[in-house]
Amino acid sequence: AASGQEEFLTPAKTRAEAAVDASDSRSGAVCMLCERQPSCYTCPRCNLQYCGLSCYQSPRHSVCSEEFYKESVLQELKDMGKTESEGRLKMQEILVGLRQKAETAAGGMEGLDIDKLSEEELWEVLNSKEKEAFMGLMKGGALGGLIPLWKPWWEEHEDGGRALVEVLEEEVSRRAGENSTTMAEQDNEVKTSQEVVLNQRKSATKLRKIKRGNKLETGDEKGSSAVTAVPQISAKIPKLTSLCANSSPLVCYGLVNALFGYTFTLCLYNNDTDSLIIEFCDMILALSEALSSSRVFNSVQEALDCGETLISGGGYLDKEDLLAPSRALEAVAHIATGRDREDPAGYCLAALSQLRSVLSQARKALSKEGEEGAKRQKYFLASKKCEFFQAWVLDNEPRIRGLAIEMWNEHSKRESARSSMERDRAVVEESLKKGKRPGEGVPLASGIIKRVV
Repeated sequence: AASGQEEFLTPAKTRAEAAVDASDSRSGAVCMLCERQPSCYTCPRCNLQYCGLSCYQSPRHSVCSEEFYKESVLQELKDMGKTESEGRLKMQEILVGLRQKAETAAGGMEGLDIDKLSEEELWEVLNSKEKEAFMGLMKGGALGGLIPLWKPWWEEHEDGGRALVEVLEEEVSRRAGENSTTMAEQDNEVKTSQEVVLNQRKSATKLRKIKRGNKLETGDEKGSSAVTAVPQISAKIPKLTSLCANSSPLVCYGLVNALFGYTFTLCLYNNDTDSLIIEFCDMILALSEALSSSRVFNSVQEALDCGETLISGGGYLDKEDLLAPSRALEAVAHIATGRDREDPAGYCLAALSQLRSVLSQARKALSKEGEEGAKRQKYFLASKKCEFFQAWVLDNEPRIRGLAIEMWNEHSKRESARSSMERDRAVVEESLKKGKRPGEGVPLASGIIKRVV
């Protein structure tokens, strides 16, 4: 009898083993919406198990998903701006703009005092079709298109950018005199550089097309925002000799890396450094090892490649805006060029001053304890590096002019390479449309075909 009882006695399972069993049972469940794919997620509202985003947004689950999106929109709009009044104003502008587009000739919002309405009340003012249109804009990512696009201050140069043209022409002449290339190669190089010069301002406008379909946003268009004023330069910048007895000649490349992270982040945040100041600073430090570590760069190309690698690896690159790193490179070149030939270091000092100021403000918003205390220390060290770069720029103004030339040459090379890749891609796609294999009758290297296909 004793032996029979032992057969029914089994050891109790630990919590870890019970959790594994529960996980296994869930992994075998089928999506309750499409009833085909295995379920991977559970709705926190109705506990319904589903396989992915398409099922979550399906009509069968619209009661939960639509309510979730509505609450998310309201919460996001409440948090916009430094204060609740600014958040309310931004929401009013978006909702009223949407309403005005859908208004009939009679006009339903005429005489309504929207300043006294809350976000919830403004939402209730919209009819069902307008709410649906608003939700569609949010889901499709088009909501950002209603916000005016910021035009960077560093793109303003004397005589409509003539200083920029002169810098590039001087560099083309210098390289033509130093290099022992053939005459044909020289002509091709000069022609390519001149094309880049003539198209700099055009590309600056074209590359600003972000998630706006075929609409181009320019400084001359009606309703576009004016150029932001150049940031005020820090009042106290120490002398370089008080910080470093003998600075390295490689400091300039660290400056390039820091400005690359700064311009990319500032453009991504549309110059809004106040609403998400902590996230803004965290992103800059994540993209610039010159500010977040003691890394030393040996060339302009290495400093830029490091920033681009961190952008791609960190998930900061929008698949719908793959030219953002190229615009950041161009922005650094603009900053190094300066407003005019008499003040080549002014834009560098202004950019570093803004970055230094934002880091200081973010540091004041954090406590001195725990994780925030550690983050405060990172911001402090990055701010001190900005101060060092400012001191170096003041002491090396002639080097800034040479750095600008290097930056524009690097930009020209990368733009030429990108244009070549686009042409090769077009050739391959055309061949595929005609039923040919890539490379069949087309003099392309196999490496290029692999990259573009």
